[in-house]
Amino acid sequence: MPVTSLEPLVASKYQTLPLSTLKDATLGIEAEYYLWRLLHHQPSKEPLLSALGGFPYGLRQAIEDDLAIFKSAGIKPLFVFNGLKIARTETPFSSPDLGPASRLKAWDMYDRGLPTRAVEAFGESDALQPEELYRYVQLILRENNAEFFVAPYSAWPQLSYFEKHQKQFVDAIFGNTELLLFDVEKVISSYNTAKSTFSWISKRYILSDLPVPAQHAMNNELFVDACLLAGSSLCSTFPPLEGVAQPLKAALELLYRFRTVTNVVNAPQENPALQKAIQSTKYLDKYYRARAAVKHHVIMTDDGKVEPLDIAEAPSDVHEFIGQRFPEELYFYLSRGVIGPQVLNMLASGEIIEVAPLDGGDSEEYKKFLESLNPIRTQALSLLAQPQHRFWQFKEISVHYWFDTKAPRKLAHKEVQPTPYEIINQWNVKEAIFRPELEKSTNKKIGISFAVSSLANANYAASTKKAKDAELLKTKDEVTLNTLYRTIQLRGFASDEHTLTPWGRALSAALSALHPEDNLEESVFAGIELLRLRFLKGDNFSYYLPGAPQRGTDEDRRHTLLISRVALLAPINHRAIGYTGPLSRNLLAFNAFTKNMTRALRNIVEMVLVSMLMNDDVEKVGRTDWADLGLSLPFIEEANAGLGIAVKTYLDELANDPDPTSQEAKDEQKRKLPEMFVQAYDINEDVAKAFRLWDALVVGIKAVQADNIVPDAQKFLDADQWLVSRR
Repeated sequence: MPVTSLEPLVASKYQTLPLSTLKDATLGIEAEYYLWRLLHHQPSKEPLLSALGGFPYGLRQAIEDDLAIFKSAGIKPLFVFNGLKIARTETPFSSPDLGPASRLKAWDMYDRGLPTRAVEAFGESDALQPEELYRYVQLILRENNAEFFVAPYSAWPQLSYFEKHQKQFVDAIFGNTELLLFDVEKVISSYNTAKSTFSWISKRYILSDLPVPAQHAMNNELFVDACLLAGSSLCSTFPPLEGVAQPLKAALELLYRFRTVTNVVNAPQENPALQKAIQSTKYLDKYYRARAAVKHHVIMTDDGKVEPLDIAEAPSDVHEFIGQRFPEELYFYLSRGVIGPQVLNMLASGEIIEVAPLDGGDSEEYKKFLESLNPIRTQALSLLAQPQHRFWQFKEISVHYWFDTKAPRKLAHKEVQPTPYEIINQWNVKEAIFRPELEKSTNKKIGISFAVSSLANANYAASTKKAKDAELLKTKDEVTLNTLYRTIQLRGFASDEHTLTPWGRALSAALSALHPEDNLEESVFAGIELLRLRFLKGDNFSYYLPGAPQRGTDEDRRHTLLISRVALLAPINHRAIGYTGPLSRNLLAFNAFTKNMTRALRNIVEMVLVSMLMNDDVEKVGRTDWADLGLSLPFIEEANAGLGIAVKTYLDELANDPDPTSQEAKDEQKRKLPEMFVQAYDINEDVAKAFRLWDALVVGIKAVQADNIVPDAQKFLDADQWLVSRR
């Protein structure tokens, strides 16, 4: 994550000070770097994350511990997240993805009975990028009253702006050494909670150690050019410098010799392969773009304007190296955490890039599943583009898949007619309408369950259909509920008349069967979506993946697999520590289905909200609850494969008993289960919760048997009957 070309130089240049030095200071924290450190350093690193999926079990605790340390030290943190990605110069998959091969190696070790080596290998393969955690982390920060801000693009220039502003919004910066390229003089790179100290680096100390010939002078411009040539996240390493022990010093020597980067790149190479690499990668163009991005990167000012740094000197073609500009309103919603950057990045870049999942993605079923998500993505893109300039409404999106890099699929949201917004804009439900209905509900809470179940009342459903009037949606409850209603209709659970469709009745029945304390609304919603797409079933993958049920009869294995896949929709109640226990590549493969469905639903619900805001369906003047609007919506957290593995372990081991339905056999397996899942608070209760989730889905299926909309309904009913005597 830090600038690798700087590391050999800065290792001996760090200075240490007590945390008390920062008392009463506002510390600007680069969220990307902060999360990268949590994912890659002990004690928060969890080696089996790439074998389990989901989010780290200890992430929340690690963040809350840090917040407590900052508070006790009198430090006010301000977390600054990256926003949109700047315009790409590389084509998708132009660089090899080493992750699948390293994880396959780890699985091979696990299957050969080498658990220690397997854990080490899993730990060396990146399972999760920090940006995948952004919304979850923002939720944690909000719940702990910690401030955060999302930059329009990169957090680096935004942090530099905050520090240099006359109001000095931050007093110091914690982050990546790449911040030094953005006119930041000092960067805090780490802190030691045990010793209550922090380490920092000064650009002045780095420059003092660089070789400077007598006829030359070291300055910031030369330093930035050398860093870009040596390699950073903004610009790949100049080919002749790849593999050099001291790339920054080597880059400086080239600049001293040839004076400018243009001359360096255009200088003839003795090695024809290097000459070809420079030309084929269009390296000079990459450098120009990166250099311009450093000097003229886009930030949000304190009065809400989105503009380049040094705006007086900014060129007219900033969009060429940053990207096409969105309306400032969208950047505001992004900055306050109302929405995440995922769909905005899709539209801005014109690309969706699907990399191989953690299991390797070899199954044809998963590849077909990804294709089935494109209609949901098209809906989200249409909602985002509809209130904007025609340029965005007519922009095509290419979906690039790792398994077919030469044949991207096209998404044309302009062809969706009528537009999703036109379909769902008749929801204008105010407090006076829904509050009496809410008071009659079981838990009196605005959420998925109330939004769906309330529409079973025909009279109430009729009262919800109303065009926008002079009185806009105002309260948080009004905005949240109308967002959910519109999402429900858009996903086909409610009709144009706001009554439940057959799939809506299935969803309503399933939700009504839940225990409120289980908190499984989102799991049921995602499960019904997978059921509707015909991917939630008990058939094994066409491509062999180890870790499927092995014990008992074919019927036992088939039922166990189906029930275990349903369990993957829910989380284990786990201690804030890395997972230890059995693994299953087969169930990890299906976890990719649940993860991507959850993310697709999160994107659609966010875009429903932003379409309401940009179409002036919501009162915006005087609002202060922006972050709450976005972070109170569902589908932020993602379950891993843990509960599916636990259910599969219990049922599979039970099938190995001569009398698997006897109470003695069940008690014995329940006794053994905590010994295998040692960090779960109560794994038997978790398995029981998974069975309650199963029950709810079966209730939903039974509710629409007469409609004949669930092709595999009988398989669920057979598995349900089989499970009764094994619980």
